[in-house]
Amino acid sequence: MVATRLQLIFREGVGDRRSSSEPRWSSRSVEDSDPFQVMVALGHLEAAPGLVQPEKVVDVLLAAGSRGLTVSTHGAPYDRELEWAHESSLPEIVRGMITSKPAVAGGRYAFGSLYVRETRFPTTPDRTSYALVGIAVVRRGSLPERTMFELEGSGLDLVETDRRPVSEAFELGSSLWQTYGLPIWGWGIPARAIGNTLPLPVIDAMRRMRDLEALPEPTAEQKRELVALGKGPAGSVLAVGRTDPEYQRFRELLREQGREDILSPRDDYPDATALADRAAAVDLAIREMLESEDHASPRMR
Repeated sequence: MVATRLQLIFREGVGDRRSSSEPRWSSRSVEDSDPFQVMVALGHLEAAPGLVQPEKVVDVLLAAGSRGLTVSTHGAPYDRELEWAHESSLPEIVRGMITSKPAVAGGRYAFGSLYVRETRFPTTPDRTSYALVGIAVVRRGSLPERTMFELEGSGLDLVETDRRPVSEAFELGSSLWQTYGLPIWGWGIPARAIGNTLPLPVIDAMRRMRDLEALPEPTAEQKRELVALGKGPAGSVLAVGRTDPEYQRFRELLREQGREDILSPRDDYPDATALADRAAAVDLAIREMLESEDHASPRMR
């Protein structure tokens, strides 16, 4: 049986225990005096096809011992008031996550809940890749932040095999998306970023919309297709800023560089070299925009 591999990285979150008798936690405030804290978890999972159900929440137990961190699932995957999640990226989903302490946890375990989403992150042919987001409730100060834990095991009972600090993760003021977007994920060489955590059908529809918009003379059928796609989740995601004149100018500058692909990259899992290449093209376009604005402004006398 193919081994399951999991990467998890945590940062301190905010959480709300709504009842002291039946703890139920969400991503709201927790008093510093509470002996427990909520940690936000981002993850990358590779497992045998069919072992994990995507677009579901899975509850987990966590423990630390002589073998390091262990993670195991309990109960069946489920939906929980997250119908909107199927059109949202993972950082948006964590805002609605809740978790409850299971009876099996006793006093020895931490616990949490993870939302699972299939990706196309490159892996071996006998595995499927998933991105994860969730919350974990642990004793305050017991779980290090900005540390990448790697775990492996049979099925979904996993034991730590390695850990390493990731100082650039969760930069102050950054979004969770930026940590997904760091080239720190995967077991291959080089490591890669998880550049998009939307559902795969939404990603595909967005890419199709970009392709249709780039056509010099779309047919009537293609125009109808673009309108139809615009009424779905992809249109909602792309709606912000698409008609802004500055965005259109930015897009034109990328087109002049031959880099309009940056707006709709075919590779959502770039390595550090590809990320640096994209950043250089974007920086160049922004500099040109700023320079053109300077030339257009009246000079101070």
